[in-house]
Amino acid sequence: AVNNTSFVLNTKEMSVEEQAETLAMLKSILADIETNKISRDDDEIESVSIGSTDLLASLNKSTSSKVRFKLGWSELTRALAGGPGRGELVVIEALQHKNKTGFTLAIFLQMIMLNKIIVEEGKKPLFIWISLEDDISQIIMKAYIYTYFFEYKKMPTLSEITNEDIDYVLKELFMKKYGVDIVFKRIDSSKFSIEKYQGIINTYDALGYEVVCTSVDY
Repeated sequence: AVNNTSFVLNTKEMSVEEQAETLAMLKSILADIETNKISRDDDEIESVSIGSTDLLASLNKSTSSKVRFKLGWSELTRALAGGPGRGELVVIEALQHKNKTGFTLAIFLQMIMLNKIIVEEGKKPLFIWISLEDDISQIIMKAYIYTYFFEYKKMPTLSEITNEDIDYVLKELFMKKYGVDIVFKRIDSSKFSIEKYQGIINTYDALGYEVVCTSVDY
């Protein structure tokens, strides 16, 4: 038995040197297996046992290497272990007419306004909002009102809002102050697919953007 793992070795046709070499190789393999440094499957990226000394290092690595976006709600940021992370899929579920769009849009905008967006050198940061339900004008108006309140700590006078106001505030804040571009898209839900989504990402990537976040609202 090696490290509490038993094996049977047929040594009838092996020389003493071959036996010693094979035994050393098996010891090494078993040691790696016990510390989970060898994946059992080709599609397994990482594995760690809670009984191994690698557990803490693995946890530290997983929480420190991922870029996370803090939000305006400290409790939600804490519940998400620091906020939504780059590369993560976040699903927000609720019944109809329970402000899913407003809540998701707030998170979308907070990720920009409360964080320093870092992208690959030579790329331009881009956030994409895809609506499968609401008109773009509705989404932009909501984004303007939320952004205005967030920035100036007061509500705009709705009856006095002009298209020029919206254009100026969104461009001044997001493109100049935060250095981020936002694209709002309205897509027919019956024609939206993963292929369509990937095509959108590829198009903007070819234009020199790095897509930091995409929100699909339905």
